Amino acid sequence: MNIPGFPFRLTFCALLFCAPAQAGPVRFSAGLWDYAVSGYEVDHGVRRDFERDLAVKSDPRLQLALEYDWRESWYPDLAARYSQYGGDGRVTASGATGGGLLSGGGDAVINTRADLTDIDITARWPLELGPVLFSPGLTLKRLSGEVVIEDGARQTTTTQSLDEIFPQFHAELYWNLHPRFALSATLQAVSYGENAANEWRALAVWQVYGPVQLQAGWQEKRLDTRQPDLELHARLRGLLFQAGLIF
Repeated sequence: MNIPGFPFRLTFCALLFCAPAQAGPVRFSAGLWDYAVSGYEVDHGVRRDFERDLAVKSDPRLQLALEYDWRESWYPDLAARYSQYGGDGRVTASGATGGGLLSGGGDAVINTRADLTDIDITARWPLELGPVLFSPGLTLKRLSGEVVIEDGARQTTTTQSLDEIFPQFHAELYWNLHPRFALSATLQAVSYGENAANEWRALAVWQVYGPVQLQAGWQEKRLDTRQPDLELHARLRGLLFQAGLIF
């Protein structure tokens, strides 16, 4: 039985279901990061723990990523990532005479609000090491936003503002275990003086159907910044889920 166009359709279906997990020079993904917040801040010598003293809860938001591979070229592969994250906390501090938070009795509310925007632009050079693709490079990061603590116990409002652009060392490992399944790991880090911004993520990448990818894994970000009267030491970590398209 001769079906017109059958070889073409068979080939097309094979390409749809067996395309490599990193096929296509352009990849776009969007996802949600379900993270927990830990760490502390120091305001004029007063230290507050984000979990114990401020009860900060995460506020998961959308993350976007766009990557472009030059393939057979000396030009670096390019990647851009945009994400927002933060948290909110509300605790009631009970006053007590003789060394409590309040000079007398009574209760006071401490409100915490954190909103940060994180934008990365990366250039990396891929090197084939057998089945593994190792891509060292440089990332230019802009981190902006603020952390606001309204302390009713001390009748103070503290605002720590961030708006910094700095370079990071970047490295990525990408391992194609199967035409439709791969593992990836990414590290970015910088340290200057008493400030540091480090992050890493590990993902499993599944080529579901045609240009559609699903990614799941773990991501952590650490931020340490010190100013004359203020310090911020934050750690965010949790599961990362992304869906994407390749072209």
